Amino acid sequence: MPQTPLMLELQITMEYLGMATHLVFLANLMKETLYSDTYCKGTGSLVADIVDGSLDNHQISGIAGVANIGNERNWCGHPFGQANWYAFGRLGWDHTLTPDAIAEEWIRRTFSNNPQFIGPVQSFMVQ
Repeated sequence: MPQTPLMLELQITMEYLGMATHLVFLANLMKETLYSDTYCKGTGSLVADIVDGSLDNHQISGIAGVANIGNERNWCGHPFGQANWYAFGRLGWDHTLTPDAIAEEWIRRTFSNNPQFIGPVQSFMVQ
């Protein structure tokens, strides 16, 4: 569909991943999806290049996220659920970011700048 600007839809909600009762950091899955090769113009035709419009020189492109907002205090049901919204936004803005970098940014902005806290939390988020 080289003449048609395309959008990608990603799942931010965790309804199929433990219903917000488990820590599931979706940045790895989102990144893997964006960097999947479609081979539509040979090797290196990444989903990210379709989504950002660069593969077919489209000026209009987009990415959408499906999220179930609840009535919990933090809208997500799980304290780490918001990390997936953050990862979606950051990868939508810059798909070259790594899940490690996104996790570290989110931890610093949400909890602490203390390296003794960041290291272990980041580790269990991205593994």
